Amino acid sequence: MLMAMPPRVVAAAVWWGLSVWMYWQTAVWAARRWLPVAAGRTVAGALVVLATGLLGMVADLTVGQLTALVLYCIMAAFEFGERRRWTAAGALLAIPLLVKPLPIVIAPYFVLRRQWAVLANAAAVWLVAGPLLLFLIFGAANERDGWRHFRADTAGPRSPWQFFRDWESRPGGDETFRRSGLSSTLVRLLRPVTYDGLGGTVQMATLSAPAMAALWFIVIGGIGGWCCWAALRGGAQASGRVFTGFVCVMLLANPHFISYWIAAEMIPAAVLVGRCLSRSVTDRARRDRVVASMALAVWLASLVAFAFPVYRAAGSVVVGILALAVGVLLIRDEVSEQPVEPNVA
Repeated sequence: MLMAMPPRVVAAAVWWGLSVWMYWQTAVWAARRWLPVAAGRTVAGALVVLATGLLGMVADLTVGQLTALVLYCIMAAFEFGERRRWTAAGALLAIPLLVKPLPIVIAPYFVLRRQWAVLANAAAVWLVAGPLLLFLIFGAANERDGWRHFRADTAGPRSPWQFFRDWESRPGGDETFRRSGLSSTLVRLLRPVTYDGLGGTVQMATLSAPAMAALWFIVIGGIGGWCCWAALRGGAQASGRVFTGFVCVMLLANPHFISYWIAAEMIPAAVLVGRCLSRSVTDRARRDRVVASMALAVWLASLVAFAFPVYRAAGSVVVGILALAVGVLLIRDEVSEQPVEPNVA
């Protein structure tokens, strides 16, 4: 929206500044909720959270993508939902859905928490206020072109069933080489696709498009189902862990996962870092620290592997996200997420 307003240099600078602020506010919320920071030490905690997403943040701020907006809005929707500010939570959940369909994966969290007002407000903003705002900014013709582009080039080709069908008929190429999501990784591992940057292939087997789609749904459904089970078992006390689990599902479901999306991993990473820093000395807390430490170690190794094309092509990012998801869902709720006093700034 800002780039539609001249001059573009000013608009770009404003968007960069807003992105930095959105990352910072997201880190502040995560630190206050999941890190054992004392009063007055929020800045230090937020810097720790930002450090976990630094690689993706640098990539995002360099190319001017929308990761900061998506990350801020879903975290804000969670925060305001926990504070029972349903209107604000719903509006913030709807905002990223106006530009990217991916955050819809977070919606089951609000269903499980029975926060129906959040979902109703999100639907109202997305169906009414959002299209009206886009019309006022871009005009009717550009808005129609945008929806046409979304249906033809985004929602269709990037859906798993269509994505795998398209690649079943392709003999090779490196179009998915820079994409590190689950669907692209499955194509690289399970289709005879070669890459100029690798000088070969990382294919392990050959599966049909329906088989790859089934495998994709098994992975996504498995982690999503685990999140649902954790929510039903843990109740409100498990809300933070369940929310971060769905963030991992969102990242796994992203068919266009490029380096800037690594920034979103700071949310589940913050939960695990906070558990590692817990001062509790119970047996359960010690067990949780071991689980969290192992998950973080695998995740950090995946970030190192991201620098090497072969490991990136073979799915190092997917392994890292899975490690975060498993770690978050395995730790228990003895060290519960503490309620945070409202603070919008």
